[in-house]
Amino acid sequence: MVFAVWLGRVSLDREIDTYLIYFTGSVTGLQVGSAVRYRGVPVGTVADIRIAPENVELVEVTVDVEGGTPIVTSSIARLAAQGITGASFVEIVGGIQGDPLLTAADDERLPVIASQPSSLAELLENFPRLLESATRLSEAATAFLTEDNQAAVGNILSNVDELTRTLADRSDDIARAVERLESLAVNFDGMVAEARVDMARLSDRFDGTLGAVDRELSLTAKDIRELADAVTVTSNQFSALVRENRPGIREFTGTGVNEFTLMVQELRTLATNLSRVATRIENDPAQFLFGSSEQGIRVE
Repeated sequence: MVFAVWLGRVSLDREIDTYLIYFTGSVTGLQVGSAVRYRGVPVGTVADIRIAPENVELVEVTVDVEGGTPIVTSSIARLAAQGITGASFVEIVGGIQGDPLLTAADDERLPVIASQPSSLAELLENFPRLLESATRLSEAATAFLTEDNQAAVGNILSNVDELTRTLADRSDDIARAVERLESLAVNFDGMVAEARVDMARLSDRFDGTLGAVDRELSLTAKDIRELADAVTVTSNQFSALVRENRPGIREFTGTGVNEFTLMVQELRTLATNLSRVATRIENDPAQFLFGSSEQGIRVE
């Protein structure tokens, strides 16, 4: 009797905090009295398991946790399997230092711990689909591996084996070819380096040529400007000369042209006469100077 009274007093003196957890998946293996652990430390037991009255897609789990257990707003509950027996328990993880303790909202009768599906629950839930996919894959493989396809695969494997043997027999030639490729790559690198040097030199020469051409163009432009200035000056001088001699030019174009024409005609006549005199002198100079010595009329 004393022991029973002591045990009852201990049970009455222990403080219990009750929480609700809503799981979306199956809770197979979980039962009333299953352990509740916080980061692996036993802190309570499962008090009740039932389908949520407000939502048939959820399973409502009521847990009793020792008072003072620091369950905060960032804590998360999930199902975990214990050993190979298949028994499940509630494991509470997460929680960040400094977060406020979890309390019940105004529309909640008890504080609700957020939940997430366990990897085992996801595996069990997805196992039928995985099995169905494996079955379809097996059927497709069986349909593919017909006698003709098996023969074709056998031929492919034979060709691969023959190719492997051929490559093994020609390993020396392949090694030499690789060495040639390496030397070719080295030569190509050298050619690229030389081409870079030549391009750099050509670029420098081209820059120098462009500079010289630029200077020549600058000098040519300067000469053109000077020539244009000289032409402008000459044009101005000619215009001034024309303006100064405009009366004489009018008089020349009026009467001077006729007189110049008469003078040219007289000069042509004089030139004709002089040509005749020159011809007579050239033919008989004595006769031209002293006259003819013959008298009378020549009788033939």
